[in-house]
Amino acid sequence: MNEGGGREGEKFELGKVGIGAAAEGEEGAEEGLVEGREGREGEEGRKEEKEKTDEGERSKRTLSENKFPATSKCEGRDLRGPRLRQSAPTRSPEPSIPGKYGDEGSPCPPYWVLQLNGVSTSWHQRIAEHVVKSSLCLFQEPDLVDKMVMEDEFDRSETLASCLRRPADGDSTAVYDYSPGKGPDGVDPFDLFPATPSVFVSTPEEAFSPQLMEFCLQKPIVVVRNLCSVCDLDLSLYSTKALVESHPNHPVEIRTQMEQTANENWDPTMTQQVWYCTSTRSYSTIAKYAEYQAANYHEACIEGQERSVNPSYDFSSKATRRMIKFGTNCDLSDDRKWGPQLRELLKLPAWARVASPGNMLSHVGHQILGMNTVQLYMKVPCARTPGHQENNNFCAVNINIGPGDSEWFGVPNEYWHLLNDMCEKNGLSYLHGSWWPNIKDLMTGGIPTYRFLQRPGDMVWVNAGCVHWVQATGWCNNIAWNVGPLTSRQYLLALERYEWNKGQKFQSIVAMVFLTWNLARNIVVTDEKFYQVIKSTLYRSLCIIAQTLKLTKELGVRRRFHGRKKTEGAHYCGLCEEEVFDTLFVKENEKKHVVHCLRCARRHDRNLRGFVCLEEYHLQDLLDTYDNFRMSQS
Repeated sequence: MNEGGGREGEKFELGKVGIGAAAEGEEGAEEGLVEGREGREGEEGRKEEKEKTDEGERSKRTLSENKFPATSKCEGRDLRGPRLRQSAPTRSPEPSIPGKYGDEGSPCPPYWVLQLNGVSTSWHQRIAEHVVKSSLCLFQEPDLVDKMVMEDEFDRSETLASCLRRPADGDSTAVYDYSPGKGPDGVDPFDLFPATPSVFVSTPEEAFSPQLMEFCLQKPIVVVRNLCSVCDLDLSLYSTKALVESHPNHPVEIRTQMEQTANENWDPTMTQQVWYCTSTRSYSTIAKYAEYQAANYHEACIEGQERSVNPSYDFSSKATRRMIKFGTNCDLSDDRKWGPQLRELLKLPAWARVASPGNMLSHVGHQILGMNTVQLYMKVPCARTPGHQENNNFCAVNINIGPGDSEWFGVPNEYWHLLNDMCEKNGLSYLHGSWWPNIKDLMTGGIPTYRFLQRPGDMVWVNAGCVHWVQATGWCNNIAWNVGPLTSRQYLLALERYEWNKGQKFQSIVAMVFLTWNLARNIVVTDEKFYQVIKSTLYRSLCIIAQTLKLTKELGVRRRFHGRKKTEGAHYCGLCEEEVFDTLFVKENEKKHVVHCLRCARRHDRNLRGFVCLEEYHLQDLLDTYDNFRMSQS
């Protein structure tokens, strides 16, 4: 959940473990081989005939017992070479790609059944262990990958043969064909401010009912009132007083903004209304911001404001405005520090929790701060979160701790193209910029806008793709995180934004290819549309991998199996910041290896001279995952 503006993902720089250590090991092995070669030649000659005799006797004895010779294994993998499937299932090599997701009002029931192994106190840890256990063999021989793939592996698999026959689109990394449309032309003036979908929950049965979840999945944005009271959430755990008593020196990001009402957005000179939202970044601690929050309240009382947590302001007579501070993106992911706060959220319905089997982001296998972890926001009146869509269009949950209210604005996903055009007209970047929409411009453009108040204890559900911006009307704290329902609509919207981000040179914090392979390992899907789009992404990913491996073979690029560490994050190209899955290109002679995608590596040298290809997964494991991912009929 990104209440305080966009956060760029961290670049990954590969340590000198994968290739450096392997190279040193090979050099030492070669030196030892030369030194001991002369001494071994005589002995080997004397033992040769005896070994042949013993081997013949062992073979006869093994065949008579109807057994195979014992082999060395690593997590069940035969180290002699690739495993040949005895019977490949009959299938269409390339699955059909489904059409667009359904209309906003169409029902989106959660068609999924989970398959998880292992027991853990943390969903993140459990899923990460499952993914690592099911897909990796980290102690594979370093040069085994050459034996496995360089020979005739491409001729053994029907899927691989289909991947290689597929026309290559240069060095493209696209796994989904997406081109943004223009969106609707606008709505009738009478429908510009529709009523906000709102649900008042009065009993636990209503809070945990599947009907509430389905209702939230059908609407662009929903405010669920009284949910925290019904679920018996202790909101005092997230109050400023409790946070200061727990960890006063915990860091918090500060945004300095101009004090103004939600209907206006002035430039710094107070001469005209603009879209650009002035906001500068700094850092502080919870204790220091708590002092500021309290001082801001006492100052308002001294100035004659009524003693209310939601004061009313009139800035019409003021020629200048003072600057206020907004505490944002305060990370609460460490369960050793914030255990009571995180455990309290387990009282929520499963579909709204930070981690659950029905949440795509719980299958990523590692933490993405602010998305599959909790973030805290500490506010004073007029503190605002500029307009944005959530990272990769995932859903979001936001709970107001109080004591003041927050005012929300929301625009359905279908109209984000028009907002993007308006940002460009105002000289702003839709993804990188900080902007506050002008309500009059939205009315002129025919863009429907939801507007409502979020009171203490209310949960706001932001559905996939909903554009929103928020302003505090009083002194309050909020907690928020992202959720990814296992539906075709959520997956398609995330995939579309993933591909659009590439063209905008904007890093997708959720690595969709990496996530898709984890979903294929962890879940069984009964919805055909959801199944087809995941299967298609897997196939397109396999095509990229197979064609990349074939190219490295043709160019004579050295390849090494690198594997993946437990809970290791996804990799991104150090130059273009696109996701790099399975085949990582690094420069051989660099002290600190930076990951390159194939396109950026070939821009440096067309024939990839000086590069080494590190493989994260065995190709056979990916093929097995692809084959085993089938739609359940139940």
